[in-house]
Amino acid sequence: MSVCLFVTSIALNIVRIDSKMKIIDLDAVCDMSLGQHAGLKFSSGYAPPELVAQVVRDGKVTYVIRKPNSLPLDYPLVAAHTSYDIWSLGILMYDVVASKSFFHCDLEDNIDVTQLQVLHDLPPEFLSAQLQAIPDLVARNLVSVLLNKDPKLRPSFSKILTHPFFTGKATLRMVGDPHVYDVYISYRDLFGNSREAQQLYDLLTAMGVKCFLDKLCLAPG
Repeated sequence: MSVCLFVTSIALNIVRIDSKMKIIDLDAVCDMSLGQHAGLKFSSGYAPPELVAQVVRDGKVTYVIRKPNSLPLDYPLVAAHTSYDIWSLGILMYDVVASKSFFHCDLEDNIDVTQLQVLHDLPPEFLSAQLQAIPDLVARNLVSVLLNKDPKLRPSFSKILTHPFFTGKATLRMVGDPHVYDVYISYRDLFGNSREAQQLYDLLTAMGVKCFLDKLCLAPG
């Protein structure tokens, strides 16, 4: 069964049993295979931007969480998806690695309507300023990937586990960083085609294309 957990305050929902940690309080879980909607139960401080709706009530614009059990239902509902959990994980990680909260939540981990508008719009300058509070560049990169406004661009959990933050592997370019080369030229000396590779490199370089050619761009050894 595929489920959307929709993470809330994890500190309140983890218990230790012997040497293992267990997640409890899963009453907000949605079964995605049944097409269930997100928002039946939530903590808005951990909700993703797509779950916030802009509505007009009593002649005024306001911002609310899209709840399938709420009236009036003056907004379209959104189907549960694991990308919501990815966002929630990003908020949780931010709270840990930045040593402060991403939003100012109340005792039930909810945010006010002013912050709901910020979450709905998620201005790039706001997100950038918040990320600057994370001193570790690797952790900052991971959180920036998790907190992508577009749910389609958030990574899967399996992809997250390959990030240098978890693997500890050094990397020259982090996810989302601008690329250095436009073209990677691969060849094998075994087939005697290094001359053609060099000619291609020279031709493209003369055209202003940034090329990677291992015998020129890699240190000896």
